[in-house]
Amino acid sequence: MEKFESDGEKTYYAGYKFFENLDSISISQQKKWAKNKKRAYNDSFRNFLVLLAQRKLKKNGFAVFKVLKYKEMYYGRTSVANEISNGALAECTEEEICTYDSDNNQYYLHSDTPLMVFVTNTYTPIRVYADYPNPYSLISLVNKFAGFTENGWLSRPNGILIQGYWGHEGFSNMLPEDYFPEHFKEQDSTLVSNELLANEMKTIAPKTFKADTITFNSTIQGVIYDKTNKVSEEKKEFAIISNDINVKISESDGNLSIFDLLRRIPGLMVINVLGQYQIHFRSTNTNLGGGGGSITPALVLDGTFIDDEKTVMNILNSLNVQDIKELGAVKYGNSAAFGSRGANGTIVIVTKK
Repeated sequence: MEKFESDGEKTYYAGYKFFENLDSISISQQKKWAKNKKRAYNDSFRNFLVLLAQRKLKKNGFAVFKVLKYKEMYYGRTSVANEISNGALAECTEEEICTYDSDNNQYYLHSDTPLMVFVTNTYTPIRVYADYPNPYSLISLVNKFAGFTENGWLSRPNGILIQGYWGHEGFSNMLPEDYFPEHFKEQDSTLVSNELLANEMKTIAPKTFKADTITFNSTIQGVIYDKTNKVSEEKKEFAIISNDINVKISESDGNLSIFDLLRRIPGLMVINVLGQYQIHFRSTNTNLGGGGGSITPALVLDGTFIDDEKTVMNILNSLNVQDIKELGAVKYGNSAAFGSRGANGTIVIVTKK
């Protein structure tokens, strides 16, 4: 186990799985196990991805709709047809949500809205939609897309939030990654893992940040830029100051944003207002430091101190989590080293140079 997080409603876990074959005591038990494994695979999210790549979803018991208006609860029974007529759902084809990248030999599931997927080969007595008496799952793409192979392996699993039927799956539903039903070509999962490492997934280019487009003076990578293109050296080195708080970053965090990581800093509020992020510590005194009453923390990036609010937020928006080596904060006793400029707290980031 690498990570386990749960708030009682949503659970995230990551780690490595290892399977061993059990010796069955009878032929009938072997058949039962084989039947259960096949069913677990056929109803799974992994099989959904395999069939999506093959454009065979409907033929094999999957129906997909785009969720245009999300509803937390339905009062009474409704139908998919009714929700489509009301503009809450829309029919969806495989071509609309899946593309193939021949350069990376990889498929991409993509959608700007959540996807509702029904497993039509499975019946459920408790249902919301009268015309679909089947279990369904909601798929939300955190980064609007997720890469996967033709064998149904996600490149970066934490790019997807799954709720509903598939969201209830746990350890007991897992199968070895080299398991396939008899009609599918078996492939050793270790070979696929190495192939994924060799062919790194293409990602959407991050926002770029150019110092000479900022109206305020800004400090980046050890030099200060202003609109007159004058360059002067930063006068103070802060690399020797130790953090009060350190955030652990793992490989599974590669698809997160910097603001997702900042939420792990105790006491730091991360708020999204109309698409714009705002950050501040709960105990910030707005009468101290940070010009003009700003409560945004300062930033130390690779040893360089920056306390202009606009510059700090521009830099944070431009950072790629994959390029970050260390993340922490100076909030308590060590904040005195920054004087009044660090009164709002200081975010400390070290990149992979």
